Amino acid sequence: MQHWLTKSTFCFLLLGSASFTVCAQSLLKPTHYKFKHTQRVFKTLNLAFQNGMNEPDLEVVDTDNLVLKYFSKPSPTLRLSEGVYNLCMTFGADSSNALATLLSHELVHHYERHQGHAHYDTKNTLSANELTQSAYYELDADTKGCFYSFLSGFDTHNIFENVLNKVYMHFKLPDKLNGYPTRQERITNIRKQSADIQGNAIVFTAGQFLYAAQNFVAATACFEFLQRFPCGEVLNNTGASALQAALSMTNPNELPFMLPVETKPRNRFLVKNNWTNSKQIYVSKAINALERLQRIKPNEASTVLNLAIAYILDNKLELALAQLEQGMAAQKKPNPNFYTLKAVVYFLKKDYDSAEDNFIKAQTRGAYMAEHNAKVFQKYNKNAFSGFIDWLAEWFEEVDAPQKQNGVRFPEELSRQAIPPKQTTLFLKVSEKPYVKILYNADWHSKGVMILQTERIDYTLLFDKTLQSAASAKYLRYGSTKTDIQAVCGSSFLEMELAGGSLWAYPNAQLVCLFNDKNRLFAWFIASRSVKF
Repeated sequence: MQHWLTKSTFCFLLLGSASFTVCAQSLLKPTHYKFKHTQRVFKTLNLAFQNGMNEPDLEVVDTDNLVLKYFSKPSPTLRLSEGVYNLCMTFGADSSNALATLLSHELVHHYERHQGHAHYDTKNTLSANELTQSAYYELDADTKGCFYSFLSGFDTHNIFENVLNKVYMHFKLPDKLNGYPTRQERITNIRKQSADIQGNAIVFTAGQFLYAAQNFVAATACFEFLQRFPCGEVLNNTGASALQAALSMTNPNELPFMLPVETKPRNRFLVKNNWTNSKQIYVSKAINALERLQRIKPNEASTVLNLAIAYILDNKLELALAQLEQGMAAQKKPNPNFYTLKAVVYFLKKDYDSAEDNFIKAQTRGAYMAEHNAKVFQKYNKNAFSGFIDWLAEWFEEVDAPQKQNGVRFPEELSRQAIPPKQTTLFLKVSEKPYVKILYNADWHSKGVMILQTERIDYTLLFDKTLQSAASAKYLRYGSTKTDIQAVCGSSFLEMELAGGSLWAYPNAQLVCLFNDKNRLFAWFIASRSVKF
């Protein structure tokens, strides 16, 4: 339980007296459709904000005298009025985005611990220093709220100004509220910060795509670029990318087993001399991000598994084993992959009896690549990997066959036609080494086009719902289910959990689908080799 040392109260906007209490209004029941809709948006946003703090409670009250209020006593609570909910619904298709605009602002106050310095009630008397600090926090919440909303799958940046104006006008609020910047100052701030907000969103999108494209070194650079947002989503992606990068540099003769996070068998096992001296750098990056993530999500299976793999790659076998034992104890039915990793640890410790026992358990429970790992272990016992590489080649010819595609490839010609005109091109250099540079149009969000340049390859990346009418994307429809996509494209080559849903990638990363928390398709990337600007 989080304990608070002050009585601080923060409001997006507040009407009424300081004596306002929940007793004056009634709370909407959890079964009420307005509460359920608000709660879905609220829960999705909290997943992106996660930084180790407990999420606040949510209340919706049947009043028109309150917009939105966050307070920390007696327990952290975010209270929204039915009146502002109704106002958000006037945004039609953007109604959830409008709700996210207001909710994310308040959640920044909570997760950034803004509540530590003064009351934010309209009747409180604040000192000059407190007023200055208060105004800074409000601008900070406006800006960061837009980025965290983006991580959650909401578009608030492009409607922020409209939402703010409608709230002020509907509730007849003065342009200058105590402890707040003026309405125009808030709008000016968002306009000034627009490039930064958009840049962070673009880098995150590029990181997702590079991960799906199996360019883990460049993906790691993108997510490290966003470390000033130390939330679970950024840390998870940083750790996962760095871990995959380290694995791609690991000599298969030293670690011959397929680990649960490896998605492309040929990447490590059949590309000769792929391991480099940079491996330890990425192991350290992975451990740093994943240990920070574990403080946020201590018992989540994926976090425990990834951190255990990082410890294995760092030759910290006892730490890896302790991690696995702790993770298994926290689960009623342990993930089968825990047994695979325990087997690998015992194998490296030369405790072959324990290794064999855990490989068998992994196989009987259906762990990832369990049959392959069991055969590798058997081959080791027989003749110490004689003909090992040849045997691997035969094995992966069977398990790595081409997947169903059914015309989902995107034509090179259409990609070239979509490149923004040169005079509107902006660029953002994410990293010099590894080289990652992004070129994009000023209205990238509406056009959904950017050029992603890396050391290995350049891509034209199209990201939006605007392509749903294109003939080459005829199977992609906003709102399609995972079952719909799988029926056309087959099983995904790679899957990745996101704060507001999940990501599926298909062969050669030419198609990457983004699903919301209802497993509905809401956006996608389509890429091809690009021509440079």
